Amino acid sequence: MMLYGKMGIGMMELQNAMLAVQDNTTVKELTKVMGDDSVSNEKKTSFLLQYLLDQREPLLRFGQTLLIALIVFVIGRKMVKLLLRFTDRWMERRNVEVSVRKFVMSLAGVIYNVLLIFVVAGILGVGTSSIVAMVGSAGLAIGLALQGSLANLAGGVLILLLKPFQVGDYIITPQSEGTVQSIDIFTRD
Repeated sequence: MMLYGKMGIGMMELQNAMLAVQDNTTVKELTKVMGDDSVSNEKKTSFLLQYLLDQREPLLRFGQTLLIALIVFVIGRKMVKLLLRFTDRWMERRNVEVSVRKFVMSLAGVIYNVLLIFVVAGILGVGTSSIVAMVGSAGLAIGLALQGSLANLAGGVLILLLKPFQVGDYIITPQSEGTVQSIDIFTRD
């Protein structure tokens, strides 16, 4: 069991995979009977009902797992909202600047939700290594597609962290001048 656990496959999933191979003959038989025009509709219905009754245990287990994952997701969403409120209040008590607070709140929201997705996927039996690989691939593809926008994002983060100006400052540039109303990651008004 330790060998399977290190690979990310539990003993139960291995047994289910072996049973699925054995049940493959039943699926082939089902498609053969359902596609055969010489078999009466009553026999087709009877065979289909018998097949569904035979699959009752795996379907109930899957439904149970799905229900648990749904409950964990709903409770997790409430916990994410609670954690975000806690984070916002903590930053407010520390007198963190509004623009930095917005940035940290959006980043914290993404991180909390990604963690929740990992937990729910783990409950459903999806290997977290698969999700990490998928997120990494998607991140690389998005990064390459949005190189210019990512440069602007980095500029916005630098403005938030280095604070060359703050909300309410009057700024004069060669193209325009005005009062800073807000500073966000992608836009500066």
